[in-house]
Order: sequence, then C-alpha cells, then structure tokens
Amino acid sequence: AAHLSMGGAASGPAASGKTETVRALAREVGVWAVLFCSRRLRCTSSITQVITAVGHSGAWGIIDDLPPLAALPPDLLAELAATCSALFSALRARRPWLEWMGGP
Repeated sequence: AAHLSMGGAASGPAASGKTETVRALAREVGVWAVLFCSRRLRCTSSITQVITAVGHSGAWGIIDDLPPLAALPPDLLAELAATCSALFSALRARRPWLEWMGGP
C-alpha cells in the first residue's frame, strides 16, 4: 500500500495494539509516525491542517480515538474525505505539492 501511495486504516477493538503496531511498522521501514488525539481535532480547519502537514512531511499520520464515522458531523466528514482525497491524488501523481482549494 505504501509503494502504491495508498492509505490504510487499522481496525479492531479498543486496546488491541493497533496504534503500537502502526508505530512499530513505521519504525521498521524508517518512516516518522505522528500520533494525533482526535478528541482535540473537532473543527474542519484543524483536521485539514493536520492531514495536510503530515502529507507534506512524508510522515505517517495516526489519528487516535476517532469516533465512529456515523458520529462525526457531516461537514467534518466531508472535509476529512476531501482532504484525504486531495492528498492521495497528489501522492499517486508524485507531485511535490498538494493542490488544495484551486492552487498549490
């Protein structure tokens, strides 16, 4: 998935080691892994800033304690989807910039 510039999402019950597994995998492949607690990321601008910054840095982003998607406000969910889509499109095209809101 990393070679194809695709994302991934670990799923499973609480306290089963998902975050620790992703952090260990990142360490083994030599990539920074940045952990964010989603309880502090409730507005669309903070979600966008975090995902964009992680994408520009080349690190892996881990958003911990994300509530079920059905529980997220529709505007936050739409912003999250648009940001991730723009980021993965830029990665797949091997562009050195993230085109967002009509410009680099």
